Amino acid sequence: MVRGGLAELVPTPDVALAQHVLAYPSGTVGTHPGPFLSTAASMRVTLHGRGSHGSMPQLSVDPVVLAAMIVVRLQGIVAREVAPDDFAVLTVGRIAAGTKSNIIPDDAVIDLNLRAYDETIRTLLIDAVTRVVKGECAASGSPKEPEFELYGLDKSTQVSRFEESIELVLKAWSGEDIDHDGKHFQVKGTKITPSPVSPELWLGAMSEPGVRRAAKFGLTWCTDPLHNLDVMKHWAGQYRDFGKEFGTEGKQNVVLLRDGWVGDDLDEVERVWWPAIRSEHWFYFSQVPRWVADREPFLQGIEKEEDFLFDNHRKDRLIVGSPQD
Repeated sequence: MVRGGLAELVPTPDVALAQHVLAYPSGTVGTHPGPFLSTAASMRVTLHGRGSHGSMPQLSVDPVVLAAMIVVRLQGIVAREVAPDDFAVLTVGRIAAGTKSNIIPDDAVIDLNLRAYDETIRTLLIDAVTRVVKGECAASGSPKEPEFELYGLDKSTQVSRFEESIELVLKAWSGEDIDHDGKHFQVKGTKITPSPVSPELWLGAMSEPGVRRAAKFGLTWCTDPLHNLDVMKHWAGQYRDFGKEFGTEGKQNVVLLRDGWVGDDLDEVERVWWPAIRSEHWFYFSQVPRWVADREPFLQGIEKEEDFLFDNHRKDRLIVGSPQD
């Protein structure tokens, strides 16, 4: 329709409204009190077993049975770990294993989707999935640890697809006709109408490749709330150096994110808020070992979430306390 000249036939609108998976009749306007569009995360879990012939199952660690047990066990997360008045959805949308009826395969893959209104519940779901999968793998005697991959994208093309997406967004925001024939996307003879006014694209990054990418495209670098200020200074220096390399110094900006909570005193902060933020931060630090490096020495030697202490973690990282603090 766009290629057919729709933009020339229809005047430029003052307001653009979009709809996504909302089942209302045409011409109906729906309203709903409170939140109704959730956060979402897709996760791919690869389970490792030991293959065998179907006539000798005793020699195997059957990943199909393991996957089945995990799928059943996952159903208890929302039912028994999320409060009835909190919204959460966990859907297993795909299971893949094996090629023949009489061969027990080496591996199985589970693709699942998580949805929640609240970031704390989302973190709870991810933590619980990780715990359940690891527990069932240990119970089954898996020869290797399970692998977790958020988003379910092919790792070999994830970076190039992401960077090409950035290029497309910047082209679309320019107001020019898009003529793009890339590795992952093909867009011909279209443009955004109406054009956005003074749009900004911020790129979050928690690694050297990430800040390099932000500098490469001349994008605002949005820091993470997890690391201490020493880490932020190190990456900010790299961001500026990469900007000189790519000639984007004049476009660079830094947005420093910090998690915060205002209470009557620090005891209230630790009692009320810390358990939730600890769970979220611990998930990332425990799942990505490269973050437990020389710039986060307080994390070294910590084996479980209960050892992750408020007084250690809040320094140069959390904005917490009373209004006077």
